[in-house]
Amino acid sequence: MDLLIGLPDDVFKHSIALYLTVHDVGRLDRACTNRRYRGLLLDKVENITLHSEQQMMNKVAAASVSFVLFTWLGKRHVYLTSMRFIKDFRDWAVDMASVYVDQLKYTTNVVFSDRLIDHVSVELLMKYQPALLSLSFACCCNITDASVMLLSQHWSSLQSLDLDRCDNISDEGIVALSLQCGRLRSLNVAYCSRLTDSRLTDASVVSLSLHCPSLESLNITHFSHVTSFGISSLALRCANLQSLNLSMCRLIDDAGIIAVSHQCRRLYYLNLSLCSMITDMGVSSIAEHCKGLQSIILSNCRNITDYGILSIAQHCPLIQSLDVSMLSDITDSSIMSIAAHCPRLQHLDLSNCFKITNSSIASIAQYCSALLSLYVTNCRRINDDSMSLIAEHCPRLLSLQVKGCDGVTDASVVPIVQQCLHLQSLDLQDCYLITDTSVMLLPSHTTGLQSLDLVGCTRITDECIAAIIQRCTSLKTFNYYNDVLGEEMDESEQE
Repeated sequence: MDLLIGLPDDVFKHSIALYLTVHDVGRLDRACTNRRYRGLLLDKVENITLHSEQQMMNKVAAASVSFVLFTWLGKRHVYLTSMRFIKDFRDWAVDMASVYVDQLKYTTNVVFSDRLIDHVSVELLMKYQPALLSLSFACCCNITDASVMLLSQHWSSLQSLDLDRCDNISDEGIVALSLQCGRLRSLNVAYCSRLTDSRLTDASVVSLSLHCPSLESLNITHFSHVTSFGISSLALRCANLQSLNLSMCRLIDDAGIIAVSHQCRRLYYLNLSLCSMITDMGVSSIAEHCKGLQSIILSNCRNITDYGILSIAQHCPLIQSLDVSMLSDITDSSIMSIAAHCPRLQHLDLSNCFKITNSSIASIAQYCSALLSLYVTNCRRINDDSMSLIAEHCPRLLSLQVKGCDGVTDASVVPIVQQCLHLQSLDLQDCYLITDTSVMLLPSHTTGLQSLDLVGCTRITDECIAAIIQRCTSLKTFNYYNDVLGEEMDESEQE
C-alpha cells in the first residue's frame, strides 16, 4: 500500500488507473482500514477515468453492491468510459439513474447483453448519454428499424455499431444509419435478415458505400439477397476496408470479390464460407492484390481447388489463419505449399478434406511451429506418423481436433499430451483405438484443459472417466459415451 500511495499522481492516473476496474477501486477502498491510507487513496482516485467494463447484474445483491459502489465513485468524480449491461437496463435507468447518471458523462462504449432491450431502452440511454462512439445490441431481438433510426439521429458521431442477430432490421434501418452516421468505421449486422419480412439487400450495402467511406470492418453474414453489385459498390468507395465477412451471402460471385481485391488492398480478414459461387479466380485475385491478408475462411466453397490455395501460399506470407474445411478437392500439394510459405500460420482447419494425408501434416509440423489450433476431422488418411510430429514441433498447441481419424492412437496422443502442455481443447471422438493410457495423462499434464470429447472411444474405462471428472478441475465441457457433461458440472464431481 505504501508503494501505491507513494506513486506520483500523474503516474497513477495515466498508467495504473488504465488497468483498474470499478471493483478494483472498491477493493482498494475496503483495504484502506487505516485512516491515513484512506484519505490518501481518495486523493489518488479523485477525477480519474476508468477504462474497464462494469457489468450490471440483475441479482439483488449485485445490484446493491453496484449502487453503493457507484455512490462512492460518484462522490469522488470517478468516471467510466466503457459499460456493459447484462440485464434489466430499464429498471436500472428508472430506479438508480440519479446515482449513475453522472458516471455516464464520459462513457463512449456501451454493450447490452439483454434480449429485453428495446426501443424504450434506447430512449432511456439517450437521456443520460450524449456522445457514444461504440454501441452493441448483439442478440437484442427487440431492436427494430425505429430504434436504429433513433440512435443514428442522436449519436451521429457513432463509429462502431453491433446489431448481430437483431432480426427486425431491414434496409430502412441500415439506410437511415448510413445517412446519419457518416463516421462509421465498424458495422456488424450478421444474421439480421433471417426473417422473411426483414430483408437486407444491395440497397443497404450501396447506401453504406455512398455515405460511410471510412468503413473498415463490415459483417453482413447471411445477407442472402446481396449480390456482387452491392459488394462492388462497397469496394469502390470504401478503400479502407480491412475486415469483411460475407459468410452465407450465396449470390456473391467472383465479380464482387475481384472488385474487393482491386480496391481494398488493406484487407487482412475475409470470410467467404458457404459462398458457393466463388471460384479459384476470385480467391487468386484476393491473394495477388491483398498481400497483407492474415485470415481467410473458405469453408464449404466447393468450387475452390488447389489452384486457389496455391495462390494464397505464393502471395500471402502473413497468413495466420486458414479455414478450408469441406473443400473435398484440395490435396497435399496446396497445403504443403501453405506450410512452406506461411510460417506464421497459427490456425488451420482441414476438416473433411478427404484427400489430405500425413504429408500435409508433416509439413505443417516442420514449418509452422507457432501453430495454436489444428482441426482435421474425418481426414482418415492421417495417423500417428504425422500427429507425433505435431507433438514434437508445435508445443504451443491450444486446440486439437482429430475426430474420426481412426488411425490416431495412444502412440501419438501420449506425446501430444506430454509436450503440448497448454492444450485447452481436445477432440478424440470416434478414435476408437484410444485407451486409458493416453487419457489418464491429461490431469497431470494439461492443467488448463477446458473441453474434452471422447465419444466413440469405446476402450476408455469407467475408472478413467471418473478420474477425468475428479481431477481435471478446469474442464467445462466433457463429452463421453454420447453423454455431455457441460458447465453445469456438479461441484461435487469436480472435488
